[in-house]
Amino acid sequence: MNEVVDISWLLKLRWLAATGYLLGIILAASFLTTTLPLAMLCTLVGIIFISNGYLSFLKRNRPAFSSVAVGIILVVDTALLALLLYCTGGSSNPFSTLFLVHITLAAVLLGPYWTWLLTFFSSACFALLFTYYIPLDELSGHHMAGHGSGFSLHLKGMLLAFALTATLIAYFLVKISSQLQKYQTEKMDQTRLAALTTLAAGAAHELGSPLGAISIASGELNNALSRSTQNEDLLYNIQTIQTGVDRCKTILTRMNGQLTNANGLELDQILIPNLLEEIISTFTTSQQTQVAIQLDPHLTPIQSHSGMLKSAITEMIKNALDASNVEPITIAIFMKADTINILVSDNGSGMTASDLQRIREPFYTTKPTGQGMGLGFFLIDLFAKSMGGTVSVNSNKNVGTMVQLILPVSQTNQGYLRHA
Repeated sequence: MNEVVDISWLLKLRWLAATGYLLGIILAASFLTTTLPLAMLCTLVGIIFISNGYLSFLKRNRPAFSSVAVGIILVVDTALLALLLYCTGGSSNPFSTLFLVHITLAAVLLGPYWTWLLTFFSSACFALLFTYYIPLDELSGHHMAGHGSGFSLHLKGMLLAFALTATLIAYFLVKISSQLQKYQTEKMDQTRLAALTTLAAGAAHELGSPLGAISIASGELNNALSRSTQNEDLLYNIQTIQTGVDRCKTILTRMNGQLTNANGLELDQILIPNLLEEIISTFTTSQQTQVAIQLDPHLTPIQSHSGMLKSAITEMIKNALDASNVEPITIAIFMKADTINILVSDNGSGMTASDLQRIREPFYTTKPTGQGMGLGFFLIDLFAKSMGGTVSVNSNKNVGTMVQLILPVSQTNQGYLRHA
């Protein structure tokens, strides 16, 4: 996926680098006896200044750039550095270690692909600088003296050391960046869950009293009118009010219970066939006839949180039934290695690519207004992560959707939400 990247720090670093290159050229021209190719050096530095000015101009109307654009910028900067070193002694120039800066930036700003690409490209440029360069008298004796004109053991060691250092930096920075990103995602999930739990508890508390009052009042009206009038329309309206109030209470109770349970998971020994039978019994008779069940005959008990697992499977089935309308849906549960796989598929309306990208966000729903809170898949995803499992969605518009929940069969209390 082509992500966007804030290049503020990259622009500052490029300004600093261009200024440093220019000062270095001035000092070198003043103190070195060797004649430098000043025209080429100034042209290269000028390219950095001009390109950075153009990028700064673009940034005024564009807060972030694509990862591809930033990767190309770093590749170009690496090539410009290689050309600057080519003009000033090649690999013998002590500033050749600046190649590592671009690798570090790629690891921090981009990701593994661009980091390893910069690592290989920088190593190749550094290797070429051992052979192709404009020599400087002040530096030429440091690596070649006493070794003739061949590629000395010392030079080979320098190239190997650079490649090894670049590889280690790339590897560890990619790992660190990946762990930091994972930690930030986990903290965001925890923050969202805490906010939603507070919201649900507050809503249940604030709306409980007026809903209770409406329920009592509508019940008394229904009893009084049923004895004194035969106005069926009025009685029907009162019963509709009661039904709506009961539905609101159910939604608040379910939402509050799901979010509260998600914050404190305790493992239970669960028999999947029994749990599934209990879940199916909560649906209407017509809905039950739409469900086709495929169970692995070798299912074994698993350790999980029974309440959250029940809610997750229920939500998966409910979403499939809503999407498929009257079409049948399929539930397949089977063991694979040390995991249990729960697949719910339908032949319904499906989802677009943009819907799939946002499906894990809280309060995002593809259902019509008033028919969904947008918390179902968000809670399924949190539950899967907390159990050390995964949940994935494969969907095509007007074709259908398949949701797959994969959980470990046996595990310790290791989910990250438990440490919140």
